[in-house]
Amino acid sequence: MSLLSAHVAYQHHEREDGSGYPRGLAEDQIHLYAKIVMAADSYDAMTSGRRYSRTLWSHEALAQLAADVPEKYDPEIITLLAQSVALYPIGSVVLLNNLEVGLVTDVNRADIKIEFLTGEAKGQIVALAPNALLKIVRRLS
Repeated sequence: MSLLSAHVAYQHHEREDGSGYPRGLAEDQIHLYAKIVMAADSYDAMTSGRRYSRTLWSHEALAQLAADVPEKYDPEIITLLAQSVALYPIGSVVLLNNLEVGLVTDVNRADIKIEFLTGEAKGQIVALAPNALLKIVRRLS
């Protein structure tokens, strides 16, 4: 294992405000790669489920990480993580603002494709652009 890898592993529980461990490092004292691993590890812990806390959906975990900026996490790292992770991954069942249920079939930077599971449009696939009238209200599964 390289010295850099060991260093990153050692620092990935530090926090921007110095409240982390093992050394209570803050801000510029924490290596950039450790900040990246810190954010990814926290996201993974939130979305993987632990017996001591409720498993969060991806959008909930990203919202929690964003709420902890700048005290715990570097704002730039959390912004980049949010741009890299799908809010509603493929296979997510979602409730739409028209009260229909849809299945996420594709996700990219431009839109999210939803297949209607209920209603008159059942079986049809529609792309939800960021400023479209049809929106996801919440994730069901």
